Amino acid sequence: MNGNGRNGSTLQDVQAMYGMGPSLDAPTTAPPYAPPSKNDILDMCQQHYDDVVPLRLRMEGDYNRYRLTSHVNRDNVTGEVLKNYAVYTSPRWRTFADKLISWQNLAKLLIRVPHVEAGQHEEKADNHKERFAIGSFRAADDRLRRLQQPSLRSQQSFYATVRGGYIGGRALLVNRPDDSCYADITAWDPMHIHWGLGQDGLAWGAYRVKKTRQQIRDEYGYDLLDGRTGFSFPFFRSKRGSTDAEREGLWVVDWYDGIVNTVVADNKTLKEPTPHGSPRVPVYLSLVGAQPVLQSENASNLVAETGESSFAGTREIGDKINSIMSIFLEIVERARRQTIITESREGKKGLTGDPYKDATTIPIATGDKIYTLELQKMAVETMAFM
Repeated sequence: MNGNGRNGSTLQDVQAMYGMGPSLDAPTTAPPYAPPSKNDILDMCQQHYDDVVPLRLRMEGDYNRYRLTSHVNRDNVTGEVLKNYAVYTSPRWRTFADKLISWQNLAKLLIRVPHVEAGQHEEKADNHKERFAIGSFRAADDRLRRLQQPSLRSQQSFYATVRGGYIGGRALLVNRPDDSCYADITAWDPMHIHWGLGQDGLAWGAYRVKKTRQQIRDEYGYDLLDGRTGFSFPFFRSKRGSTDAEREGLWVVDWYDGIVNTVVADNKTLKEPTPHGSPRVPVYLSLVGAQPVLQSENASNLVAETGESSFAGTREIGDKINSIMSIFLEIVERARRQTIITESREGKKGLTGDPYKDATTIPIATGDKIYTLELQKMAVETMAFM
């Protein structure tokens, strides 16, 4: 099978393989396969992007919880952001997610091909299938480590726990120019997977991520600045742009259907439709959790609850705990520098210097008073609530 590589069979070979080309013995009953145009591909991806906006917003919010984005204090009535107050952000959500990820990584992975067709083939054929699967996963992990990425299992565990939604990626044997091949099993970020369903499953799948111009030139031999093709020296680094894909990258769509793979970026085709050699769409996609996609007469954004992450039951209470702990922290910090009240006959007497920072002798007249304002206290029910 030919995956993301640049060598492969022609469309005519694939048409003949699937009986889609013209036949000399019988009239053609179906038109030959024609891959979609780049505009059709971009339209399909954009439509799916628009359809799952609530799900993507939920994924962004959950990832902010995992990366411990600072809590924002708000007024309970107006919703106004309260500035210049102490902020507490609990680490418990990340700790909980990391524990789930660790359990998944440490669990024993069993690969079994049951010998259910006794007599039709030897049992060792099923054993060879198991060895092939084990070797493919190991080779894929070795490739990911060379690319400075976590193992396949680690990535999938992270996506299932923090992102939720649909776990997916591509799985192919990719041909090299020297006729060797390698296992390309690549996990995709659920936020950037787009797909369409047919009668029997996936009709197409795509991955839309940012890549720098240098990455595009190295991988596809296409210079988006001048439109030239031709591969650069592998270790050359262009001075015409950043190597930070998130900051200065271009959106690249890696698109697959049941026959071809093509790549589009910046409204240009980086890789012409090329048969990938797989008998099906070489993209795996699995829903996280047991809840199916539902419809309701009272809600219009149920897609946001598809494939819930590990934070599903703690989002609202987590924000409340952060708010309460922020109030705790504010009160505790005020004890360090309490408000000082001075009483005098003229009402103009004040302190020079900071009595909390330097030892100070304060002369006062008879009848004058200096004292601190009583600190605020938490509601007596606070600890019971916590």
